[in-house]
Amino acid sequence: MKENNAQPIKSLLRERISLRRFADCPLNQEDVDWIVEGAMRAPTAGNMMLYSMILITDPIKKQVLSEG
Repeated sequence: MKENNAQPIKSLLRERISLRRFADCPLNQEDVDWIVEGAMRAPTAGNMMLYSMILITDPIKKQVLSEG
């Protein structure tokens, strides 16, 4: 990879932030699909693809699980 092609990636990695507060609004299906696709494409140990994803939309269930 040429240095000038790598620059946008380097900038993205340097400027990223981590949020700990989330908006109280649901994700649209396009965003959910994008997140799931990204997670499925992420590398796993030994390329074993050992992962589980559970989408919980019920606010009461989310609250109960977050307390556990």
